[in-house]
Amino acid sequence: LEDLRTTDNGPIKLQSINGDIVVNPGLEPEPPVILPSGDHIAISANGTGNILLQTLNGGDITINGNVVSGTGHITVSAWDDIRISTSIAPTSITTGGTGTIYLLAANNTADANSGVVMDSGARVATNNSNILIVSGNEVAGNEGDVRLGFVDAGTGDVSIRAGGSILDNHPIALVGDAAGGQNQVTVTNASGFTVGDVVTLQDNNSTDEVFTVTGIAGNVLTLSGNLTDSFEVAQNATVTPDRVNVRANRLSMVADSNGNNTGSIGRSDTADLNLDRNRNAIDTQVVVLAAQSAQGIYVREVNGVRIDRIDANPAFVQRVNFNSTTSNVNNDALEDLRTTDNGPIKLQSINGDIVVNPGTAGTFGVSANGSGDVLLQTLTSGTIIANALVQSGTGDISVKSADDLALTDNFRTSAPGTFYFSSGRDITWAAGVPTLNTAGVHVRLVVGRDIMLGEINANGTGDVGLSAGRNIVDANDAGIPNTRNVFARNLAMQADSDGDNIGIIGGTDLGNPDPDANIAAIDTQVVFLAARSATGIYVREVDGVTVDSVSVVVRQVNFNSTDPLATQTLEDLQTIANGPITTNGPIKLQSVNGDIVVNPGLEPEPPVILPSGDHIA
Repeated sequence: LEDLRTTDNGPIKLQSINGDIVVNPGLEPEPPVILPSGDHIAISANGTGNILLQTLNGGDITINGNVVSGTGHITVSAWDDIRISTSIAPTSITTGGTGTIYLLAANNTADANSGVVMDSGARVATNNSNILIVSGNEVAGNEGDVRLGFVDAGTGDVSIRAGGSILDNHPIALVGDAAGGQNQVTVTNASGFTVGDVVTLQDNNSTDEVFTVTGIAGNVLTLSGNLTDSFEVAQNATVTPDRVNVRANRLSMVADSNGNNTGSIGRSDTADLNLDRNRNAIDTQVVVLAAQSAQGIYVREVNGVRIDRIDANPAFVQRVNFNSTTSNVNNDALEDLRTTDNGPIKLQSINGDIVVNPGTAGTFGVSANGSGDVLLQTLTSGTIIANALVQSGTGDISVKSADDLALTDNFRTSAPGTFYFSSGRDITWAAGVPTLNTAGVHVRLVVGRDIMLGEINANGTGDVGLSAGRNIVDANDAGIPNTRNVFARNLAMQADSDGDNIGIIGGTDLGNPDPDANIAAIDTQVVFLAARSATGIYVREVDGVTVDSVSVVVRQVNFNSTDPLATQTLEDLQTIANGPITTNGPIKLQSVNGDIVVNPGLEPEPPVILPSGDHIA
């Protein structure tokens, strides 16, 4: 005989009072179950049969072969740790129908394993039913991590609670130098890869390339096509399988569930020089997300996600008991993205919108404690819709949208924190939102096309930097002409930042019968001003201004967890086409009530060569 198996809806219950349970596969897959080549069943409960694996007073549970129920519930409950190992064969815990899965590792012993460990390639899956994973003894205060392979609930929900951290356990394999034009690449360890994996090759100076693995020989992967670029060890080359960690309808994750301020969801990846990549992030394909940790949240979503409340469900999963009863197990309610011990929050969506809703009406949707930074980013498509507060104590906040970005007045931080908003297309102000208030915090807006400017209120003490590939346009004068656009100390504005000679700051108002009026001008209340455009500058200042050299210093939060300065420095008022100062673009600066002081910038603008001591302002 081999394995544990029932044939007529029979349950399987295996309990060890004091010692390990090790589950190995038999020699052959069990008919009539048809599994991918190389998969092996170790425990199979027919039909509605439930499965329980339990170490009661001591011991780990190590699963080296597939654990399968037709439609029954599966519970794996370890006094110490659970390891779902792929050392013998790719391993999965699966059930169908309405069956749920509950993994509980109390982690009562400090050893090499810590909580629930899924090897790369390990899979826990239901047929659209819920999955609950708990690591650490929350009553005793045990830590316990959850190291994720692939958890797949389909359209069901997943809840993960760890006394320690929730981490990505997929392989990050270093690549040997691989020249373009070939279809093979050598990795340091190919044990985590399987034929059919979709993999991404990346390094610091090449465009990412995606292939399917068609063969594996030793540590050599054969790819479905030839490489276009070369990938080099010196440029931190990697090959990683494009596997999500969690697929579900709703996902709730809590790290540091024992409340000792130790635990993160994913980790930083500052060693990666690709600013938009984090190989240690938790990869998800979910509709709704809520998460809380002490030291950081790093999540990479495949196709758009909504931050919202996930209500408690008293019967989230069924716990299988040794006396052959089942018990309801709650998932605990959770809302928002939140850190509690200076932890950053980094959420990236590859394709699709990020929507931030308040879990409870009138509350925040994203909150990074203390100095924790915040990044919300859509990478290739999608925008960010902030329907609730996105806040940090004193950290930097960056919002980076691939598509148009409509700003709301829902962003809060304090100095030395700063704001950085960017869009691959346009930035506008959301309907019904006249003002972006920064409470004196410095802010930059950077766009590929136009900034349709509402009001930025930096309290007259913060700095504002605006950079547009095309135009910076006054977009808030429809109701009341000459409504203020910027209230700041220093203001730097650059139109035509892409250098194609299309770009204006403000605009003309030729139909206005008043020669001293221009409702298309940018309306400012600032102390220092510098601006540059291709085809014109039109600024109306409320109470006096000095034209001078201006620097707006903010930090840009990146997905690899670097936080470099993103400084915008300009001097003078200039219209420039293809480099030299020209007369193509007019410059109109009006002060309604106060002096205009024009100081020279720091340097003459090349290629203009001026007599010694002369400076253009």
